[in-house]
Amino acid sequence: CLTLMVRSATAVGDALAMLVSFFNPSQVILAGALPQGCPMFLDVARRIVSERALILATAGLQVTAAASGLEDERRGAALLTVNPVFNAA
Repeated sequence: CLTLMVRSATAVGDALAMLVSFFNPSQVILAGALPQGCPMFLDVARRIVSERALILATAGLQVTAAASGLEDERRGAALLTVNPVFNAA
């Protein structure tokens, strides 16, 4: 079970490293049962991001677990859709 969790966190970290290198966000919030319920998952994902993303993109980067429950995936998707509509000027 531990091996599967580490593999999953490594895969998530790999994907995040590419996204962080490309978009250079200041914060990444992971939602779901694993990031919220297993601190080791978050630690492994953070380590992979810091090892594999561009150094400048990881400076000051915060990778955290969502705090408000398992509905955050839907809220995040809604914000990705709504923000460009209201911020277009």
